[in-house]
Amino acid sequence: MLWTAAIASLALAMVAVEFYLRATRSVQSLFGDLQEYPEIASEGWARAFVHEYEEIVGRGALAHGLTGDRSDPLLGWDTPGYVRGRTPAESKPHGTRRIVAIGDSFTFGDQVETDETFSARLEEMLPGTEVLNLGVRAYCVGQMLLKLSAIGTRYDPDVVIFAVYGPDYLRTSLGFYRFAKPRFEIGPDRKDVAVRDTPIASREETYERLRAEQWPLSWTFAFFRQELMRSRMWRSWSTHHRVYREESDALHEMLLREARDVARRSGAEILFVYVPDASEFETPLRVSSDRASFRRLFAGMGAPRVDLVPALLARHSPEEIRRRFYVWTGDQAGHFSREGNAAVARILANRISGLPELRPSPAVGLQTFAP
Repeated sequence: MLWTAAIASLALAMVAVEFYLRATRSVQSLFGDLQEYPEIASEGWARAFVHEYEEIVGRGALAHGLTGDRSDPLLGWDTPGYVRGRTPAESKPHGTRRIVAIGDSFTFGDQVETDETFSARLEEMLPGTEVLNLGVRAYCVGQMLLKLSAIGTRYDPDVVIFAVYGPDYLRTSLGFYRFAKPRFEIGPDRKDVAVRDTPIASREETYERLRAEQWPLSWTFAFFRQELMRSRMWRSWSTHHRVYREESDALHEMLLREARDVARRSGAEILFVYVPDASEFETPLRVSSDRASFRRLFAGMGAPRVDLVPALLARHSPEEIRRRFYVWTGDQAGHFSREGNAAVARILANRISGLPELRPSPAVGLQTFAP
């Protein structure tokens, strides 16, 4: 009898915990700290998509955070027309120099108007130059490479701005991030990158497939799994973090080298740019593991590069950068503000002034900014 009562009490407690977690936690919060475990993280994003599907359809969105985007068989998703704010001819106008900017939502310019993005402001600073904004929300480094190869080179650029944000590093190995996406991994011969899980289906087809594949989720199990795997004890015992970073660094080195080579084969120079979020200007200043990886990888590319952290700090205090250069919603910092995009554009114009492929007019009055 005592054992029966104990088992019944345990079962009731587990049911109570399950109901509590379902009432207080989002699906993605049960997976959010496990992005270095690509299979688990991809499952979390896929489950969140299914869980939120009716709301997504009601908003006319492709997925959470991808309102206005459309599915794409190669890229996963993209901005309609590929370029934000205009429909340019593929051939450059005579006498015009052209820059294409490749990146994620910071490049796209989330939370600001089209004419307030750093691409638009950069075009204003470089007379005789057209700057095309090919940024797309939530992209990883692999998707940026695919877009440069398939779309960016069509526009015959003189310079390619390849702008990466720290978390882009974590997205590359995922097979699902907000929506279905290509998954990138090192090929069997370890000499090139393999692209998996393509072509990407439509929103409706993706939803139906996932509904058929997914088993019921125990929120209690997912919660305690995440708590265990992010604990200090687990990290001190497991070698996963070190192995993941080593493998991911090798993968990103291949992707960045290919981006460089694609740009140069098209006749353009590439400018690698590291994009920070507001937390990277908290004092004391810290270097995130993602930023450290990108800095190390950029240094080995033999190409121009800009790290926006020291570049912004050379002209502004950390407090000013955090307060003025990001969009704040309550206590949550988002993307670059109008002022932040203008500051980034000035830094990029300074750096580009040192490239033989594209020199701004002397009337702009800019000084070369060292990498």
